[in-house]
Amino acid sequence: MNKVGLIVFIVFIFQSCTIIGLKDGYNKLSDNNKNRVITYKDSISLGDGFIQVVNHYQLHEILKKDNNEYQIVYDFIPHCSTKSCISTVAFLEICKSYSITPVVVSRYLDNSLFNLGFSEIKLYGIDNKFYGTSYVLKYISRFYDNLTNGISDGDYGSNMLLFRKGDFLRCIDISEYKKELSPDNINSKRVTPYTKKDNPFWN
Repeated sequence: MNKVGLIVFIVFIFQSCTIIGLKDGYNKLSDNNKNRVITYKDSISLGDGFIQVVNHYQLHEILKKDNNEYQIVYDFIPHCSTKSCISTVAFLEICKSYSITPVVVSRYLDNSLFNLGFSEIKLYGIDNKFYGTSYVLKYISRFYDNLTNGISDGDYGSNMLLFRKGDFLRCIDISEYKKELSPDNINSKRVTPYTKKDNPFWN
């Protein structure tokens, strides 16, 4: 790889924010917050301040049973400051204005998550043990590939996934939400898997 290519690659890594959380983050939580991370159970209804870790099967069922017709899953990265990493407050307001259920799935566990206040947003972590690895990039790939039946595979340019009662429609550009969520476009569906041509950074 030449110097220019190396510089572009390094910039991409830092902009994507994945360098911050290489592993699942549980061991870095305070003892108090470790007690607030639990395995998802459908029968448990918890108040604000707890994070339930889920696998793709469980999240799919959650989306299917949701009261609203549409749901947006936000692939959330703690401490990310890039354009696509909007605040959870902004995300909630967008979803509320379209009667869409906001679902935040954090890529890794972090103490900051417990200070966000999620009384109106479903907040989940990923059950990395289900996927047999503590490395973020490995388990999120398996999680989202299975959640979307491979249709979103490789589309790491977008961190917002639009569903209709558990049925994956497509990844959306949240900065263009008025267009993406308009009556004419909201049901548009991506029917073919993403490829390296769509995203050259996908390996």
